[in-house]
Amino acid sequence: MSSSALFGKDTARKTECDVCCGKGGILYSATVEQLIEGEGAGCSLCEILRRAVITHAPGRSSDEVISICHGLGIYEMIVGKYDDNRVKISVYGHHRPDAPLRYWYEAKGIKETPADTVADIIGNTSSPAAMVKIRGWIETCDRSHKDCKLTTPQPLPTRVLDVAPKNDGMIHLYETNEETEQYICLSHCWGGHQPLKTDVSTIEARKKGINWDELPRTFQDAVVMTRALGIRYLWIDSLCIIQDDEEDWRRESAKMHIIYQGGYLTLAASSSAGPDGGLFRDVPPEYTLRDWDLNGQHIRTRRKIPHIDSARDYPLMRRGWFFQERVLSGRVLHFSTAELAWECMEDNDWRVRVKGWLMFVWRKIVTDYSKMQLSYEKDIFLALSGVAELQRAVRGSTYHAGLWSDTLIYDLLWHVPKHWNLPIHEFQFEPVARPSEWRAPTWSWASVKSAVEYEDLAGFESKLTGCEVEIEHAGESETGQLESATLEVSGLLVEVTVHRPQNDKLQQQNTAHLKFGDLVIRFDADYDVWGDPIFPIEGGVLFCLLVGKWFKGESSENGYDKLWYMVLNQVDSENDLYERVGVATIPIEEEKFETYKDFLCTHRQTENLCIL
Repeated sequence: MSSSALFGKDTARKTECDVCCGKGGILYSATVEQLIEGEGAGCSLCEILRRAVITHAPGRSSDEVISICHGLGIYEMIVGKYDDNRVKISVYGHHRPDAPLRYWYEAKGIKETPADTVADIIGNTSSPAAMVKIRGWIETCDRSHKDCKLTTPQPLPTRVLDVAPKNDGMIHLYETNEETEQYICLSHCWGGHQPLKTDVSTIEARKKGINWDELPRTFQDAVVMTRALGIRYLWIDSLCIIQDDEEDWRRESAKMHIIYQGGYLTLAASSSAGPDGGLFRDVPPEYTLRDWDLNGQHIRTRRKIPHIDSARDYPLMRRGWFFQERVLSGRVLHFSTAELAWECMEDNDWRVRVKGWLMFVWRKIVTDYSKMQLSYEKDIFLALSGVAELQRAVRGSTYHAGLWSDTLIYDLLWHVPKHWNLPIHEFQFEPVARPSEWRAPTWSWASVKSAVEYEDLAGFESKLTGCEVEIEHAGESETGQLESATLEVSGLLVEVTVHRPQNDKLQQQNTAHLKFGDLVIRFDADYDVWGDPIFPIEGGVLFCLLVGKWFKGESSENGYDKLWYMVLNQVDSENDLYERVGVATIPIEEEKFETYKDFLCTHRQTENLCIL
């Protein structure tokens, strides 16, 4: 098929258009004005792209740069820079691999084309059409997903909201007898101001009744949805936990794994930053599919929908407490800006029940959770305690400040990704730091306000000869807040000095160097060590504790592919106490063994070294 047949004879020069296709490349840039020029030169694709920008990104200036990528039957356009003001637009057609630019294929004689398979979105997330969609998801779960269906109602939480319509028109806080009934949970952002809540002074009034107008919009919408699904009881954290009763709060937060697992489903106010944002949305018109006819070709365009995993677009997805709620819930119904989204046990990667895989699942959980935000730093363990309880019930291991006794040595080897920091705005970053108040020992990933990662260390072998943990918990829960924690280890230790190269441009971003003779070793610091007054200056002493060796396949005659160390700072010489400040790896290859020989031969055995 020639380009004339594809676009009409007046567009034969389409394959030569440098505006929308560049010089045969996959990624290129143009402006709205240039697209107009391409259209004027007879390029029909430029016309479609220009229409897409005008329709789905109204108000953009004619000189704004547009990045265009094409492939697999889709043109994707990013209008503007990579910041909060960018807009992504998709144009759907059909890919023809035998010609570089024949992306739109006639529907004639073809049952289904990519353009035809692109589904439109529901215009309002509280509409009858939305309810049909929601009920369809629930029915599919109940009918086809063995892990999703609750065979019997679960015991009610300590308190729930009774939302059944009553003559007084009020919602009542109900203290249960743990009777078995279906209930729904709400996940929401508290926002800058406190939502309606229950405290010691208001609990009796909440039992007598809450006026509809007292409820913030998100709570009202949750009541509407709960009633629409034929469920009587609704659980909302701020109303069902006594917020100023520390004992009640700790007791109820320790039951999160039971509460969210037992719920019929969880409603997630994913796009609302606070209690007044609500669940329901009228979908903005720019997200609606537009159908175009181009010389008999069927083209569909729409602004790309920000899906639920986009933390940039959905405040709830950045919230540490919601991470746990999402993991624990059997079914989550997300209410977002432009769509409804459904998650269930059928595709929950965090809920693997096979014991042998739980260690890998936990490290994924830690990696994902460490990227979340908490309003209160001290909640780091509480906001994950339900997930920890779920794991403990299956793996039968002891929980140690975010690590597990059956994989403790490996769990110690978390690290802060190179150059990880929290973006404030473009090209400015906040250094990785310790929490303002102690919440975890330095050997725990919870001791830093940062994302952390684990390497896949299949074939790892521990070199520690002893490892014991002592922990004092703040309450009854072994997965909640801590009072103190220490780690006593025995193994091989080597003394090194701090080195700060003058040309080290990355030293402000959690990287540092160690020196042993002429050997320079870079290590990943756990935080911005250069801003720490107790971190040694140039030439100061640190210690490397050999945790283990890792090799691919069989080890070589002289060494291993990589040695893993915890880097320690002695903070109390009189009592011989240390803090972890990072991890270091040393690649050991046969041809480079002589380089590291002196370093390796200087290791000395240490017993019962205490890490705070």
